[in-house]
Amino acid sequence: MSRTRRLAQHAAALAATLLAVPATVAAQSVLAEGDVVVATTTGVHAFHSHQPAVTLLATTFTSPSIEWEPGTDRLWVVDGDELLRVDVAAFAPGGATLQPIATLPAGAVLLDLDVDRRTGDVWVLEGAGADRAHRFAAPVAAGASPDLVLGLAQRVRAIAVDSVDHPASIVYATKSGLRRQTPGGAPQVESTTNVGAEGAVDVSWQHPRWGTFVLNRESHGIYFSPYGESGLDITLQFPIGPFVERPADIEWLPGTGDALVVGEDGVAPSLFPTGTPPAVNVVRFRPGGGVPGSPPLAALYSYAGTPNGLSGDEPDLTIVGDHAWAAPYGDPSPAHTGETPVLLHELWPSPGNTDFAVEVVGGPAGRPVFVGLGAAPTQVVLGSGTALVAASVWRVAGTTDALGDLHLPAGIPNNPALTAADLHAQAVVFGLDGEPAFTNALQLHVE
Repeated sequence: MSRTRRLAQHAAALAATLLAVPATVAAQSVLAEGDVVVATTTGVHAFHSHQPAVTLLATTFTSPSIEWEPGTDRLWVVDGDELLRVDVAAFAPGGATLQPIATLPAGAVLLDLDVDRRTGDVWVLEGAGADRAHRFAAPVAAGASPDLVLGLAQRVRAIAVDSVDHPASIVYATKSGLRRQTPGGAPQVESTTNVGAEGAVDVSWQHPRWGTFVLNRESHGIYFSPYGESGLDITLQFPIGPFVERPADIEWLPGTGDALVVGEDGVAPSLFPTGTPPAVNVVRFRPGGGVPGSPPLAALYSYAGTPNGLSGDEPDLTIVGDHAWAAPYGDPSPAHTGETPVLLHELWPSPGNTDFAVEVVGGPAGRPVFVGLGAAPTQVVLGSGTALVAASVWRVAGTTDALGDLHLPAGIPNNPALTAADLHAQAVVFGLDGEPAFTNALQLHVE
């Protein structure tokens, strides 16, 4: 059988296995994909299908920040020195409840938070001279304390978690730019762009333009900082001043290259053709397709021409919506001949992405490769290596080439039933002596 035919058969088998993997059962039943939630000084408000916002929770905040916990009807809020949880039982006025979770030491000023989409950990940013990040390990319950505290550079303003591409890493904005930091590591400068004392940050995962959106309240601009394996490449600026007054927060809209911005001092009359626009508005931007200086595509996200249901000030927003990702975990084991094979991925595992692929790199040359697929991780020592996937099936994938590599096309079927499925994969390369060399594993979140 030819190598091309064998790889084609493997691709078909992998696609069939993906179809057989049941989607993760999520606790999410009220909040829907694309819902936009805004916290203000008067409570928690939510847009659904671009209709006027519903006040899920009427309460008094001072200067809240809010994030959605993926796969749930749960929202996290920091305000003052408190970490709070909002549980949404119904998409209706008063349909949510508020529960205090943790209070940091008196005098703490919590500026921002983010939820690690891979682990569910909640990261809280403390400013006002303390300048540190507190991690609350999942599951986070009332009375929880941080399991990790990271000291950060001075004058922090906003935080985003980036553990999918950079495990256990956070990106944060300061007066002088963007920095990346991992536990135990020194801060890595991502950008020296002056984002301002009132900047805001969010991480976007869309391929190939993944990177960091930065909102500068002082200069009325959106910055997009793309990065790759070598770190930050460039920083682009997109003015939004003609459209939104006093922008307060920015989030990437999953599945698009667009960003949502919430402002609290009105919008341009062109965006609100009838009546008087309310002070707090959510506006959608397409930052010029990556071309510096291009005008953004601006549109009112809420239902134009009517009151949008928002009240209060000091707004912060979050978007209900997930995205595809692939994350490596575990350590590979070397073959007896010294080669250490690694399992990589190309592009993102989204339904209909026919170009998705995995690849074994750096193994023994001309040796057979098996790929194990399963719905959960494990850790079982087998000889000198470790099985990291509770594989429900092992398949012959092919044979490594002269460099010890094997490319495996694995296009994802365009089947909505795959949405929110999680698949774990690991490869094993068998040496001349029959001993297996295990690669790292990959967790693939199909979205």
